[in-house]
Amino acid sequence: MAYRIITGSYTSNISILSFSPANGSLTLQSSVDVGQRPSWIEPHTSDRSVIFAALEQLEGKVIAIKLDGDGANVVASISSGGDSPCHLTVTDEEVLVSNYMDGRFASIPLSKDFPYLPSSEASTQIIQFHGTGPNTVRQEQAHAHEAVVHGDEVLVPDLGADKIWRLVKGKENRWEVSGAIETPPGGGPRHLLIHDEHLYVLLELTLEIATFRLPSFELLSVTPALSPVPPYNEQHGMSAAEVLIPAQNAAFPLTYIYTSNRDVPSPDSKAPHPLGDTISIFTVTHPDPDRPSLLALGKPTLRTQVHTGLRHLRGMKFFGEDDRYLIAGGVTSGGVKVFERTDGGEGLREVASLELDQPTGFLVI
Repeated sequence: MAYRIITGSYTSNISILSFSPANGSLTLQSSVDVGQRPSWIEPHTSDRSVIFAALEQLEGKVIAIKLDGDGANVVASISSGGDSPCHLTVTDEEVLVSNYMDGRFASIPLSKDFPYLPSSEASTQIIQFHGTGPNTVRQEQAHAHEAVVHGDEVLVPDLGADKIWRLVKGKENRWEVSGAIETPPGGGPRHLLIHDEHLYVLLELTLEIATFRLPSFELLSVTPALSPVPPYNEQHGMSAAEVLIPAQNAAFPLTYIYTSNRDVPSPDSKAPHPLGDTISIFTVTHPDPDRPSLLALGKPTLRTQVHTGLRHLRGMKFFGEDDRYLIAGGVTSGGVKVFERTDGGEGLREVASLELDQPTGFLVI
């Protein structure tokens, strides 16, 4: 069986790849020009022939793309409601957009009919976030980075304000800010995941994972995402990018957290590490009758750091039977690589690679 993989990028193209586990081949089927910097891509919830992409540009856009064999074409486009949309969440009813540069969250309603995006921006709802953090270079204003549906809420990590905004539907079925979760000062929350009554927040600027207990949102621990973590003024641009928790299954029965670390330097210089950026792999503490303290539950423990040969490792995604494979890309060099999970999930082994320009995100269909 071959897997079809759509790749977003910081070029003007999305690319359609094919990965065959049988012979370890990763090949380019086609590249399609869809507009400037289609960095984040998500599928329609029911029409698998349609995907949405965020064009991460000054006047941001959300586009609908119709897939047709090994080709694709843009069938609809609308303003993202802000500057540099970096993330999309697609539900049955709307597209939730996180506009990074100006800290705006947008909700774009979806039609039940193809091509799904509205022709007018009149129905788009926009929420402007406000706030700053102690890092004067990166936290000069609000920077919305993601929107995650959690029950009746949407959680939006704000890298600029060191907050996770909590949104709920209010009057006229419109989103309202109901409160915020404070994250460690200067951390810069980028992405988050919810697993087993815990909220895991990746802090981009300090390369850490903050763990909160649900439903209280009590901060339980802050764990370095790599070892050792240099002080911010010695990181030379290094930052955390993605956090993933693949589902437990018979092949991989334990819970692991995977994070990507961008622009990892050599141990003794500012130059890039010769082995490339790393993926950090963590175990998660489960209930232990000999350690009944609730503070121990859910805490990540760093087990392995895998050098990838990629530089500026931004996006990655699990796929395949039992989430056996992980695809990742290097924006500045290294192209795209597929890794196979080993050692029960505690290791990664490269099985395929492909030179590709500035890959940022992946969708396996």
